[in-house]
Amino acid sequence: MSLDQALQVCRGRIDVQLDLKEEGVAYADQIVAAVKVDGEPARTIEAVRTVEQSRQLKERLPEMKTLIFLRQKKQLDAFLTADVNYLRPQIAWIENDPTLLTKMRQAGAKIHFDATTGTPEKVLPLLKYHPESLLCDDPGRLVKTLAQLQAKK
Repeated sequence: MSLDQALQVCRGRIDVQLDLKEEGVAYADQIVAAVKVDGEPARTIEAVRTVEQSRQLKERLPEMKTLIFLRQKKQLDAFLTADVNYLRPQIAWIENDPTLLTKMRQAGAKIHFDATTGTPEKVLPLLKYHPESLLCDDPGRLVKTLAQLQAKK
C-alpha cells in the first residue's frame, strides 16, 4: 500500500503516525504534498529523528504534530526547544532520573512509549508515568490489555 492509499483509508477515521526514515527538503516536500492531498494534517503525526527534519516539516505544514524518537539523552534540550508535541524517551532514562519527565512535560511535550507486544507485562510498567500515547506492534492486543487493566481498577 502506498502512502497516498494509506492516508486515504485513514482519512476521517484515525490519526496517522508517519515514521519518517529519510531526511532532506525534497523528502519533506513529498510528505507534505501527500498529507495535504490525501490526509488530514491535524491528524497526522510525523515521527522524526532530527531537529532539522522536524523544522522542515513544521515550516511546510504547521498543523502536523511531531513525535521525536530520542536516541540519546543529550538530544533532549534541542528537541524541547524545537516545539515538539510528543517525545519518546528511553524508559531507563526516566527510571534513573524522574526529573526528566517533569522537564519534558513542563516544556509542553506529551510522552510516548513503545509498548512493544501490548501485553500487561509490557504496558503496566509504562502506565505509572502516565504517557499520552503508546506504540504497539499489535494494537488489538494493546486495546484488550488496557481494558483488562481498567477493569481491575
